Amino acid sequence: MSLKIEKFKNALTDEELQFVDDGVLGDSFPWFHQKRSIPKDKKFSKQLYPFFSHNLMLRAESKGNEPGIVNSEFFDMFFNIFNRNCKSHKHLLRMSLNLTLYNDTEYGDIHVDHDFDHKNMIIYLNQFSNGSTFLFDENFNKTSEIKSDRNTGYIFPGLLHSQGFCNIGESRLILIATFV
Repeated sequence: MSLKIEKFKNALTDEELQFVDDGVLGDSFPWFHQKRSIPKDKKFSKQLYPFFSHNLMLRAESKGNEPGIVNSEFFDMFFNIFNRNCKSHKHLLRMSLNLTLYNDTEYGDIHVDHDFDHKNMIIYLNQFSNGSTFLFDENFNKTSEIKSDRNTGYIFPGLLHSQGFCNIGESRLILIATFV
């Protein structure tokens, strides 16, 4: 079976990229510290990999296959970016901006976002070194590497995956969305 990973470039307009540079990466954007990337009650959670997030859309309270709950005044802008780049979807499950910093491991906890069939969209929003996204098989063997490149996005199946870490002195900013 071949793994289908869809790549798209120029995911954001010049104006949207400017907002990311000046607003999202500016001094007054509301970021929220997370102690770990995977909740400690999840079977995949092994380490503390702190990061900052801005949840644009939260998972539905049932955590089932239903639309998420809008959680940010910036949702509409990023939903438009999602819609423009994802032509086919039933509904959005969750969407977040994640900002990670250097860690001396290659990648964080290997995990899957939902316990049912879904897809992931990731868009790299800034330039950084390393920080790929890695996909794994059910035995936790690395099968694919999704290279980071500013303003480039990918859609891939909701499989085991993990974020890589950028170099010292850099930050890794992504838009992540899950959907059916």
